[in-house]
Formats: sequence, C-alpha cells, structure tokens
Amino acid sequence: MAKGTKRKTVVIDGDVAYAMETLARYGDRDLNELAEEAFRDYLKKHGHPISVEEALRQSVRVIAANDRTPAVKPKTPKRKR
Repeated sequence: MAKGTKRKTVVIDGDVAYAMETLARYGDRDLNELAEEAFRDYLKKHGHPISVEEALRQSVRVIAANDRTPAVKPKTPKRKR
C-alpha cells in the first residue's frame, strides 16, 4: 500500500461489482485503479478539489479581486426621446 493511502469498505451492487471486475480483467487493470478513477471523475464532476493544491487554487479564484479580467461596466438603458 502506498504512503498516504487509506482503506475503506464500500458496498456496491452485485451487478455493478460484476461489471467493474469484468472491465478490470479486459482492461488489464486493477479493480482499485478503476475505483480511484471513478471517484476522481465524480469529484471533478461536482467541482470538489482532490489535492490541497487544487483546494488552494480554487479558494483563491472565489475572490473577484483575484480575477485578471477587466471589470465590465453595466450598460445603461437608452432614454426614449
């Protein structure tokens, strides 16, 4: 087990588990690799950072003052004559 890894027990539907095991066998990959990829994709889909660096980068982007794009002035409506 690599440094910094954690063990967790996850309950998966039988059909999903079978499909993942089959995919792992055909893809010459480990079931753990497939699960990690799935979790990473899910976190990315929901905009959740995976690493500390990503979290810091994301937290800096929240503040509008950190944007490098120039501020756009709102358009004023034209007056009718």
